[in-house]
Amino acid sequence: MGTSPLTLPAPKIVGPLCSEGPHLWGEKGVHANLHADQVSGAIRGGKKWTTRLLHHSPAVGRGVFVAVLVWALGGCTLPGPTRDDLEGASQPLSISGVTFQTVLQKRFVGAENNGGGAVNATATLAQAWEKFSVEDINGGTLESGDRIRIRAGNGQLFQAVNGGGSTLNAASNNSLEWETFTLVKQGGSGAVNNGDVVGIRAWSGSWISAQDGGGAAVFAYGGALGPWEQLTIGGLSGAVGPGSPPAGPGSPPNAPGQPTLPNGRGAILNFVEYEAENMATNGAVLGPTRSFGQVAAEASGRRAVRLSAVGHNVQFTNATQSNSIVVRYSIPDGGADFWTTLSVYVNGAFRTRLWVTSRYSWTYGGDNDFNKPWQNDPGRGTPHHFFDEAHALIGDVPAGATVMIRKDGGDNAGYYDVDLVDMEQVPGPLGQPPGYLSLSDCGATPNAAISGYFARFDCWGNNCQYFDFAVLGDSTQRIDDSPDTAFGGAGSSGVVLDSIWVEHSKVGYWTGPGTNGLVIRNSRLRDLFADGVNFYAGTSNSVAENNHIRNSGDDGLAAWSPTSNAPGPDRGNVFRHNYVQLPWKANCFALYGGENNRIEDNVCADVVQYPGILLARQFGSFPFTGSTQIVRNTLIRAGAWAYGQEQGALKIHADEGPVENGTITDMDIVNPTYFGVHVQGQNFIGSVWLGGVNISNPGSGAFFLNWASRGALNADRVVATDSPLGIRNDSGGNFTIVRGAGNSGW
Repeated sequence: MGTSPLTLPAPKIVGPLCSEGPHLWGEKGVHANLHADQVSGAIRGGKKWTTRLLHHSPAVGRGVFVAVLVWALGGCTLPGPTRDDLEGASQPLSISGVTFQTVLQKRFVGAENNGGGAVNATATLAQAWEKFSVEDINGGTLESGDRIRIRAGNGQLFQAVNGGGSTLNAASNNSLEWETFTLVKQGGSGAVNNGDVVGIRAWSGSWISAQDGGGAAVFAYGGALGPWEQLTIGGLSGAVGPGSPPAGPGSPPNAPGQPTLPNGRGAILNFVEYEAENMATNGAVLGPTRSFGQVAAEASGRRAVRLSAVGHNVQFTNATQSNSIVVRYSIPDGGADFWTTLSVYVNGAFRTRLWVTSRYSWTYGGDNDFNKPWQNDPGRGTPHHFFDEAHALIGDVPAGATVMIRKDGGDNAGYYDVDLVDMEQVPGPLGQPPGYLSLSDCGATPNAAISGYFARFDCWGNNCQYFDFAVLGDSTQRIDDSPDTAFGGAGSSGVVLDSIWVEHSKVGYWTGPGTNGLVIRNSRLRDLFADGVNFYAGTSNSVAENNHIRNSGDDGLAAWSPTSNAPGPDRGNVFRHNYVQLPWKANCFALYGGENNRIEDNVCADVVQYPGILLARQFGSFPFTGSTQIVRNTLIRAGAWAYGQEQGALKIHADEGPVENGTITDMDIVNPTYFGVHVQGQNFIGSVWLGGVNISNPGSGAFFLNWASRGALNADRVVATDSPLGIRNDSGGNFTIVRGAGNSGW
């Protein structure tokens, strides 16, 4: 079968020449501004691992290629992390000249020798050693709860050894978990100002603590924000950063959409998103509709623009300096080998033709056909999925320039349905650091795509760390027993994915049983046939943060705790500050049992076939134990018709067992397709609290209590506006909503 016409630059391996754990270095792109047409990165750490290339079973005849390959070959195996990982995807705010003075003894925290050694709190005056640069990873205004790094005058970072509970130094050249802290304002929230009393919490939860409240060493073993841990912050001037987060999805054309809402929820990434329906066009606007099987029902905002004749176009004013473009589009199904083009103009001058295809986008059949061999057969009826993306580097596009997407005479699809455009400024190539190896030194051929069946990145040991590259797969359907995941492992610990771009794979990352301490951040997972990420079978203490997931064929981010093939339930995981957009099957976020897992500060938009957030006892899962926390999330146009009924935007499903011990607070449910909150299942639901939940403009009502549901929800400050119905109660009186204070509209 045909393969993509993309040509990929040669990846490289780099690292000091010793014995364990590979590093991958690529010539193109910086992970803070990763574009899929540029390949770069680092794979770091790990004593035993292998990379086998990207995807798919010979039994179904699918050719595959991957952007980057690394093998642990003889003299080309390399050591663990040595360079900064440059957390840049969030464009951190940097504030110079910041001081921390102990409240108890009025001594300033200082880095001995201006960095490179211990941290103490002995100085009565703040001089060079006592002044630091604070990097606010969250960006925008420095606020309580923001993740920060503290840099001494020599450029080295504060480090809590073991992530906390031990010593503190100012001698680190890394930017990983041990160097990441949380700034907490005592007794309050919101912006942090000069003179505020704050505490600094390490990654493990321990606090930075000045022994005796000052006059001695500073450690990272405080158990609470007590007198030894209280610091007065000063010097908050000299901020350099991107300013406040941009507006959120659905913004008008003069404020293009971005994956972060003004309230700080969602991911901060470097592209600006433009909706086609808000552009000037001579084409036909499709939608809005949420009728499954209609193209616009799977578009962002549930609208798109059809370009069906030569000369039809959409055009918009570019808001920021850019040199790259992503176009989300749909064309008629011409089969797996149909490729054509779509033209791009800047200020009226032709720039490029994007390669577009129907290879990855059309799916057929009903609720239960999504993983069957006939899913690509138009004879099954019920077409859906529709959309794919094309991307390219297109040269300089100044702010204020007019960008036009146009069907020209050589663009041979019958029509082009344009959903959105992402614009981004991608920096130039990274240089190869001295003392590092090129992958070509290990036998790779430059400027050649690397291909193979079942190819993927697997970590078979611990501490594999992947940075700054794209994995471009060739999945054309979902086969559940085919191991075509872009990344996986076998119960690994300490794995990091940072600034990775995955598309056209079945799954982005599927963890092995017992995985611990996985971190996936600053990455883009798009156009998949199953989950973006699945924390599977006892995965614990793992984080997915600041990621953008679009057009996944199953849950965008899931934690599944099956009782079989697992050492125990998923424990202590968190999905935070992610933007999940347009899952074409299943949910944005899902927890299937588990202990003390959290979903916080995320945005979910435009779910095609299921809820936005699902808490479920399904698929043989462990019970919910400990405390499940769903905090500060926004669900936009979530919920759908699937499996013969309405699906609410937030769903609690006690299918195979009780659902208990959950807290759902500070949630905005915006324009759900049917109901805001939905409970289902014949098992008991209890000890679940809703607080501060706003349901606006639901299609059917605020609450849906499914038939045979049993138990109760506690509801405080649940406010419904413009709701046609308060509660649809089909439970036969077996389910109750216990009303607390501050409820209205239902």
